[in-house]
Amino acid sequence: MLNFIIRVGMALVGLAMLVETFMPPISEATKIDRHELVSRRDSDNRTSPLYRLHFFGSRIASCDVGVTAYDGTTDGDRITVRYTRLFKACTAIDKDGIKVYANQGWRWFYAAGAVFLLLAAFGALPSLEFEGRRIY
Repeated sequence: MLNFIIRVGMALVGLAMLVETFMPPISEATKIDRHELVSRRDSDNRTSPLYRLHFFGSRIASCDVGVTAYDGTTDGDRITVRYTRLFKACTAIDKDGIKVYANQGWRWFYAAGAVFLLLAAFGALPSLEFEGRRIY
């Protein structure tokens, strides 16, 4: 029964990712509320910066961007943000018609993830075993 639930879950997430791949992103004009610099630890216990922009009056609350977009904008700037419909992932930010942030590989990531999850859900990939029990 657990195997069935895991396979159905993988199939649903895979289908959602596949649908997201082919849907056009939402484009919305908004204003930058504030900038945030967060330190995060990686697997080697080193800290690396994470640049985040928070928006005012948008359906998406924030977006993780690169240092170029972080330094190229200020609080109160009017921008156009594009994001995916289902998962609300930022795909691009434009300021005065100039692209300051672009996530070029998001469609490939969603397509590859969808194919992997759908193959796993339908049993085309080898199943995992944990303590002698088959996981999926």
